Amino acid sequence: MFGQENWCFRLFNLLVASVGLYYFDKIARRLTDTRSAWAATVIFGVSIAFMYARKGMPDVFAVSLALMGVHFGWQYIEDKKMRSWLLFVLFTAVGLLCKMPASCVLGFLIWPAVNQDILVKDKIKLASIVDAHVPKDARILVNNRSGSPIMMYSAHRTGWTVDDRMKDAEWVRGESTVGLHYIVIERSRWKEPLPFQILYQDNDFQVYKVN
Repeated sequence: MFGQENWCFRLFNLLVASVGLYYFDKIARRLTDTRSAWAATVIFGVSIAFMYARKGMPDVFAVSLALMGVHFGWQYIEDKKMRSWLLFVLFTAVGLLCKMPASCVLGFLIWPAVNQDILVKDKIKLASIVDAHVPKDARILVNNRSGSPIMMYSAHRTGWTVDDRMKDAEWVRGESTVGLHYIVIERSRWKEPLPFQILYQDNDFQVYKVN
C-alpha cells in the first residue's frame, strides 16, 4: 500500500538508542559530577551513537541495551534487589545476542565491583558512628544520592535521603518539626560545614544535631 520503506526499522533503532543515551547519562553521573556527565552524554550522542542509530545497523542498538543492563547491574550491586538483577540479565543478554562486541560496555561494572570491599567497610564504620551518636528511634537526614537507600540502610535508621538539600538551613529547621533532629554527612559528597551543632567528625563522615 505504501511501498517498500525502511524508516520504521530506523525509527525503532533511534528510539532504543535514545533510551540508551538516557542510561549512559545515569551511569556517567555515578562516575563524575552532573556537568561532566551531561557533557559526556552530549558528545556520545552527537557522534557515534547518533550516526549509527539512524542506520539499520545493530551496533548502537546492542550497545544501548547493554548500557541499560549496566545501569541495572550497578543498581543490583547497590541494593541487592532481584528486580535489578533480572533487568540486568535481560538487557545484557539481549544486547549481546544482537552484537557480541557490545560486551565491552560491561567494563563500566568494574568500578562498583572493585569498590565493594570499600563499601562494606564504610557501611560498618557508618553504623558504629551513628549508633554512638544518634538514638535508635531518631530520624536522620543523609546526603546519599537521592533515591539510593545505601546510607540509610547502613545507618539502620529512617528519615530523609537528599543530594544537597541539607545546605538549606531553613528547610532543615522546618523538617525538624516533623522529626528530623540529626544529619549524617558523607564527606566525599559534601565538604562544606553546616550551621548546626556538630557531634562527630572524621575524614569520612560528620554527624550534626539539628537545634
